Amino acid sequence: MHTKKDITKFSILCWNVQKRSGNYRFETVMRKILQDHPAQIIALQEGRRKKGSLCRLEGLAYAKMSCNIQAPFGDFGVVTLSTFPGETLRLYRSGVREAGFATRKSALLTRHTLPGGQTLHLLNLHAINFVWHALFEKEIEAIVNMLKEASCTPHLIVAGDFNTWSRKRMDLLEREMEHLGLLRAKLQSAHLVKSIGRRMLDHIYYKGVELKYATAIDVSLSDHNPIYATFELKRDSI
Repeated sequence: MHTKKDITKFSILCWNVQKRSGNYRFETVMRKILQDHPAQIIALQEGRRKKGSLCRLEGLAYAKMSCNIQAPFGDFGVVTLSTFPGETLRLYRSGVREAGFATRKSALLTRHTLPGGQTLHLLNLHAINFVWHALFEKEIEAIVNMLKEASCTPHLIVAGDFNTWSRKRMDLLEREMEHLGLLRAKLQSAHLVKSIGRRMLDHIYYKGVELKYATAIDVSLSDHNPIYATFELKRDSI
């Protein structure tokens, strides 16, 4: 039986795992993180799928990947895991490839049913990196158009590695998120977030929910640290 607290509050953990998921060490580290920071939704970037298996963490009602790399030794992309039942709405791969690597990036739009029956939309995104700003802008425009499909929902979260390492990139992202009515979660321990030139790459944006707590977690497994946020449904939506 779910309590009122269970129904109204949930947490999300967002992490670029640098292609180091899908093995025993990752799952051991993740279990330890979740002991200290319980999360009902996990949004991974550069996640790995081996032999059709995404993750062996307990209690996951939903697990889905949107690939940007498919190889004999595994598939890679964004991975969304949740204890809440989920439905995949859109799989996305960037329309352009990154210079020097010839790889694309990916995103995954999902819809989840919370215990009280409310619906939450989540976009898990790994934004394009090594391209000219005009191409980055084009990809953000494509992401925004995808989000407009979910903008009518009362509860929306956008989380991931946005590769916002320049002022132009960050200003563009902030402007587009603001137009969609999304706020950026202000993190405690923000110095732990992967940054280039003091510009953070990883973010969580939200709409229609109340931010209760957000922080970064110091972990040595990846060159990014996880970011973590707890939300509460607004009273008028319960």
